[in-house]
Amino acid sequence: MKAHTIDSDTYAECYYKNRSSIDEQALVILELISNLIGDISKVSVLDVGSGPGRLAIPIGKKVHKVVCIESDLSAVNYLKNRAKRNKLEIEVFPSKLENLSSEEVGHFDLVILSHIIHWFDVSILLNLASKYIVDNGYILLSYFDLENLKNMLFYKISGNEILKIQEDHTISTSQVENFLNSAGFNIIHRGDTPLNVNYGDKKLEKIINNAGTLAWQKAKAILSKKEYRELTKSALTRLNNEPILRDTEYRTIIVAQKRLYTNDLD
Repeated sequence: MKAHTIDSDTYAECYYKNRSSIDEQALVILELISNLIGDISKVSVLDVGSGPGRLAIPIGKKVHKVVCIESDLSAVNYLKNRAKRNKLEIEVFPSKLENLSSEEVGHFDLVILSHIIHWFDVSILLNLASKYIVDNGYILLSYFDLENLKNMLFYKISGNEILKIQEDHTISTSQVENFLNSAGFNIIHRGDTPLNVNYGDKKLEKIINNAGTLAWQKAKAILSKKEYRELTKSALTRLNNEPILRDTEYRTIIVAQKRLYTNDLD
């Protein structure tokens, strides 16, 4: 089993710049938790690795309370300003999850882990997150399944080298399910959610030229300057030959419920 670990500040920076399409995902998540939980107006939510609040802000308008944990300070500042503009009271802990405790943060009806499971040891992450969930509470995970990743237009353009680097930080749904069961959760929903993405050639060119995703940043770090230059050139060639820059990304969403007998050891 490969370890899914990466520097969280580096990932937060990439996420902050390149995950604009996630706004649509907030609507999907709101509909999903409403169907599973019922009235969400009294639900408390913890968004772990919240980034600039692309989930926290729209969800915060519908639920009782949202609290965020985010280690990247630029994302924290953006989130706070955005919450203020939307007249929302969102408490933000500028820290990593492992440096906090449920005594200082609280316990919640729902904990959201959106895309951060790619970059950490999943079993440790889920055990940490479970300490913040009330008994019979819920955890929601959103991520790219390994098989769906291979079909994404971005990696078709970027090439096999970038795809391989990304695959090293991607996990299969069967692995996620095993980790959830081990952490004391019963899975109540699993599904692939299609989200429409219109990249635009200028945006994709900027991402490639500026190493604007984690996989591209890592490629820049591990390849020689010549190898990286050739990789960039070949990607831009593929980009220019691609007639349609619209894609459907499939994000896998799993919702699981915490078992009553799970002990909170925090």
